Amino acid sequence: MLRQEQQEMRFGESAMIITLTIVNNDLVPSGAATFFRTANRSFQVGRDTTLDWTLQDPSRQISSRHFEVRFESGAYWLYDRSTNGVFVNGSTERIRGVHRLTNGERLQVGPYVIDVMIADDDGGLQIPSTAQAPTGAAFDRLGAVGASSAAKARGVNEVSQRSMPVNGTQPALQPGSFLEAFCAGAGLPSSLLASRDQTELAHELGEFVKLTVENLSQMLRSRASAKAIIKSSSRTVIGPSDNNPLKHVPASADAIESMFTRKRVGYLNARRSLEEAFKDLQTHEQATYAAMQKALAKLLDQLAPETIELAVKGSPFVPKKARAWDLFVERWEEQNAGENGMLDPFLAHFADAYDEATSKG
Repeated sequence: MLRQEQQEMRFGESAMIITLTIVNNDLVPSGAATFFRTANRSFQVGRDTTLDWTLQDPSRQISSRHFEVRFESGAYWLYDRSTNGVFVNGSTERIRGVHRLTNGERLQVGPYVIDVMIADDDGGLQIPSTAQAPTGAAFDRLGAVGASSAAKARGVNEVSQRSMPVNGTQPALQPGSFLEAFCAGAGLPSSLLASRDQTELAHELGEFVKLTVENLSQMLRSRASAKAIIKSSSRTVIGPSDNNPLKHVPASADAIESMFTRKRVGYLNARRSLEEAFKDLQTHEQATYAAMQKALAKLLDQLAPETIELAVKGSPFVPKKARAWDLFVERWEEQNAGENGMLDPFLAHFADAYDEATSKG
């Protein structure tokens, strides 16, 4: 294990606090830590239980030592030590060399999406401008991106932490305007809800939206978890535009805020978010059934009697039936040799068939 560099805080030195938080924490096994926080020191992250932060990962996408963060020259520098890579801010290209972490960045580590927060000891944002990269190391300067993301994060927190407006302080709606607009959007006759109290109906609609967002988000997270388990090559990453809040914004209130206020740059509005969510879930369901059939057929075909008979080579000394049985046992043992037995080749066939089906969809 690489020796960690520990920096002792000198008297009067500001503490540079770094916090890494798993956003899609529903994928984290029960009892496992969903965040890691430290100050002014280096640390290592991966599956290994001896590291500073252990990321449990049944799908084994995360390496034993996935990445290392060094605290040097007043900044945190990330070194990718993994097989499958670390991805920053939705990039499809993994980190190369060393990368300076900035406040507000988002990392993709195996199945987990991890937010980065860097602050000084009095709660202020700390993005040093004087920090220099380690000698000879190449790094990405994404300070501006991090600062912009941090500003957005502060805005979202402020919105989510506000108390509900006091009755009478919210903008008044013209009589009938809300109901008429709602009926028009829902394709209903404007007179259908004329007898309903607007306040009562608005409350019901709010509950309906909240319930829809919560359940759709959970279904999309389950879809992502299933794809991670089968190690599908098809995965959703955060990009510069057209991101779905139902997939990438964990709290339902924040997702609703993103869809209806449209203040988050790069995220879809409510209608497109729902359309894409339903389309993705439909594709996932169809692909799952198709992949199950293809995977099972391919697995059984390798062990089918006609396949075995065609593969048996002639010999004047050993009966054909005995040779066929020996070949069957040999193939069975090959298929069953993995850590999870016959499940491993089945999931491999399933992943191939699933990716094929989703690419067509």
